[in-house]
Amino acid sequence: MAETPEKTMTKRGYSRDFRVTEHDDRCRYLLDKIPVTLWTKVRDQAEAEGVSIRGLLLTLLTRWTEDDDA
Repeated sequence: MAETPEKTMTKRGYSRDFRVTEHDDRCRYLLDKIPVTLWTKVRDQAEAEGVSIRGLLLTLLTRWTEDDDA
Protein backbone atom coordinates (compact mmCIF):
# COMPACT_ATOMS: atom_id res chain seq x y z
CA MET A 1 0.00 0.00 0.00
CA ALA A 2 1.40 3.42 -0.97
CA GLU A 3 1.99 5.96 1.76
CA THR A 4 -0.24 8.98 1.75
CA PRO A 5 1.48 12.38 1.37
CA GLU A 6 0.50 13.55 4.83
CA LYS A 7 2.17 10.52 6.44
CA THR A 8 5.52 11.43 4.88
CA MET A 9 5.25 15.19 5.31
CA THR A 10 7.43 17.11 7.69
CA LYS A 11 5.67 19.10 10.36
CA ARG A 12 7.07 22.51 9.42
CA GLY A 13 6.21 25.11 6.80
CA TYR A 14 9.36 24.90 4.71
CA SER A 15 10.76 21.41 4.53
CA ARG A 16 14.35 20.58 3.64
CA ASP A 17 13.07 19.16 0.35
CA PHE A 18 11.74 22.50 -0.82
CA ARG A 19 14.17 25.10 0.47
CA VAL A 20 13.83 28.69 -0.59
CA THR A 21 17.02 30.72 -0.75
CA GLU A 22 17.69 34.36 -1.41
CA HIS A 23 18.97 33.65 -4.94
CA ASP A 24 16.54 30.89 -5.76
CA ASP A 25 14.73 31.05 -9.07
CA ARG A 26 11.33 29.74 -8.00
CA CYS A 27 7.99 30.32 -9.65
CA ARG A 28 4.76 31.53 -8.14
CA TYR A 29 1.41 30.13 -9.11
CA LEU A 30 -1.92 31.48 -7.95
CA LEU A 31 -4.63 28.88 -7.68
CA ASP A 32 -7.95 30.64 -7.57
CA LYS A 33 -11.62 29.74 -7.37
CA ILE A 34 -11.06 26.86 -4.96
CA PRO A 35 -14.44 25.84 -3.55
CA VAL A 36 -14.78 27.38 -0.10
CA THR A 37 -15.80 24.15 1.59
CA LEU A 38 -12.84 22.27 0.10
CA TRP A 39 -10.35 24.97 1.12
CA THR A 40 -11.80 25.08 4.65
CA LYS A 41 -11.41 21.30 4.98
CA VAL A 42 -7.84 21.47 3.65
CA ARG A 43 -6.82 24.22 6.08
CA ASP A 44 -8.50 22.51 9.03
CA GLN A 45 -6.93 19.13 8.28
CA ALA A 46 -3.49 20.64 7.67
CA GLU A 47 -3.64 22.50 10.95
CA ALA A 48 -4.87 19.44 12.85
CA GLU A 49 -2.07 17.28 11.40
CA GLY A 50 0.61 19.97 11.66
CA VAL A 51 1.27 19.88 7.92
CA SER A 52 1.95 22.93 5.78
CA ILE A 53 -0.28 23.31 2.74
CA ARG A 54 2.71 24.50 0.73
CA GLY A 55 4.70 21.39 1.61
CA LEU A 56 1.73 19.15 0.88
CA LEU A 57 1.12 20.68 -2.54
CA LEU A 58 4.81 20.56 -3.50
CA THR A 59 5.02 16.92 -2.39
CA LEU A 60 1.95 16.01 -4.45
CA LEU A 61 3.31 17.80 -7.52
CA THR A 62 6.72 16.16 -7.13
CA ARG A 63 5.23 12.69 -6.81
CA TRP A 64 2.94 13.28 -9.75
CA THR A 65 5.80 14.29 -12.04
CA GLU A 66 8.04 11.47 -10.76
CA ASP A 67 5.30 8.92 -11.50
CA ASP A 68 5.15 10.30 -15.03
CA ASP A 69 8.93 9.76 -15.47
CA ALA A 70 8.77 6.08 -14.48
